Amino acid sequence: MTTLGFQRNGVWGEETAAQKIEPLGPMFGALAASPKNAVKGYGVPLNQLTSGLLVFPGIWDW
Repeated sequence: MTTLGFQRNGVWGEETAAQKIEPLGPMFGALAASPKNAVKGYGVPLNQLTSGLLVFPGIWDW
């Protein structure tokens, strides 16, 4: 990340990209986990798992 008002010079490397996607795994894992499981997930079927779900307030409230 750069200071406000400046632009980043160059492209992301493999490590930077991995750091940006790291928090998405647990979030999508929780959405896909069964509500009957110890994790108490949301139970979204894998073929319906998408970042578009994040536009629904019910997902955030869960």
